[in-house]
Amino acid sequence: MLTTYQSLISRVNSQNAAQYLPSTYGAANIRGFEAQRRVLMASYASTKNGVVEIPFSGGGGTSLVHEKPLSRGTVLINTSDRFADPTVDYNTSINPVDNEIFVAMIKFYRRWMQAPSMQQLGPQEQSPGSGVTSDQQLISYATQGMISSTAHSCGTSAMMPQDQAGVVSPELLVYGVTGLSVGDISIIPLIPATHTCATVYAIAEKWWSWHYYSLHPHIDDDFEVDYYFVKNNDHDNKIYNIFGGSPSPD
Repeated sequence: MLTTYQSLISRVNSQNAAQYLPSTYGAANIRGFEAQRRVLMASYASTKNGVVEIPFSGGGGTSLVHEKPLSRGTVLINTSDRFADPTVDYNTSINPVDNEIFVAMIKFYRRWMQAPSMQQLGPQEQSPGSGVTSDQQLISYATQGMISSTAHSCGTSAMMPQDQAGVVSPELLVYGVTGLSVGDISIIPLIPATHTCATVYAIAEKWWSWHYYSLHPHIDDDFEVDYYFVKNNDHDNKIYNIFGGSPSPD
């Protein structure tokens, strides 16, 4: 999609990591971002990893989704009312490389619509319009029209080393808090290049397999854990069981 991707990777790697990060980030946050950046650039360089998503369902439009952004924001407690919703600042596109990816997506989508297989459907660009061609015009269009999240929100309780500002250990236990574990989408430190529903199911099943016995010591060790997933194959029951329900084995 972007023929100059190697140059882009070099420029990202040469960035001062703190330059585009929130001012509230400390040294551990910066180290964590630098570790994430190494993973992200490996994804950018690979032909086997998805960086963007352009769904097509045969309708009159589509979404252009950047799955591996470099911009980072904050989720902070509302200091004026601790019972209120947290204060969220996405810092969308604060890193200029994210805008370059969006421009590349728009150009790729246009080329796709010009392919003979698509031309037989008669597509005509309505937005931003064929007259919008320069990179700066496309960046302006993208930043004015984009939304900051498309249901892939994660990372607020990232499973990373504690010295990289991680919150949760590989055992899904919260650092520094006895008896507290997390088993939801918030532990994913980087957005997976996929829809996250199945990924969350996998996390929840892993949490269940690790922590169920500690919460239910009366269960016989010889009892088959998988029994619940076979016995209760109804979708709602399965999700209920994953999150710690205690159905009867009868």
